[in-house]
Amino acid sequence: PSPPPPPPPPPSCLGSTSKVLKTFAAGTSYYAEVWLKYWTPDSLVTLDFRSETEVFGVWQASLERVTYTTATFRLGPSGNIFRFNARGSPLEPCIPCPGQPCEGAPPPPSRPP
Repeated sequence: PSPPPPPPPPPSCLGSTSKVLKTFAAGTSYYAEVWLKYWTPDSLVTLDFRSETEVFGVWQASLERVTYTTATFRLGPSGNIFRFNARGSPLEPCIPCPGQPCEGAPPPPSRPP
């Protein structure tokens, strides 16, 4: 018999942090980085900006999808840090894990009866 397969890697959101590095245009644009403790190539990481934000440049990852207040990135082949430019309030975004919304985020809408 062969040994059991190794467990899957932890989600990239665990232990991750973000930091605004520089602001531009009177504080309406900024350059930020996200540090991931668990980098898994091709996995997805979502940032919750909690206000309307437009991501317009990404390094060491690619932009997968966006909403008015979130951006989901696909991680590149290696690293622990990716960077991005954005327009919006230069607040450090939250990195939610599945099933664990960001603190202070509005609750999800309830299902109709």
